[in-house]
Amino acid sequence: MFLATRVFVPQFIAFIVATKTDLADDKHSSHVSDEVARAFGDRIGYVDLFHVSARTGEGVEEMLTSVAEHLSRLRSPSTSLRTAYQREKETEDKDRAACAC
Repeated sequence: MFLATRVFVPQFIAFIVATKTDLADDKHSSHVSDEVARAFGDRIGYVDLFHVSARTGEGVEEMLTSVAEHLSRLRSPSTSLRTAYQREKETEDKDRAACAC
């Protein structure tokens, strides 16, 4: 999935978000270590790892702020998703026009 996303969306940004941190001490909850999460993140080219809890709100503001900052850096006419889609469409149209089928 990540490879396909990178092919179609070149400005792909990945964040790893560990949720339900308020349940970290719960013996019934599963837990992925930061080391394992970061190793996975290194494989997909992640930006950052966040620990959040929707119940308590812990870490949510920091995560959203970081996501917004990264997205705002991508938000220029030359790198917008719409522009990328338009370039892809133009390439397809040129290829179709060049075809002698």
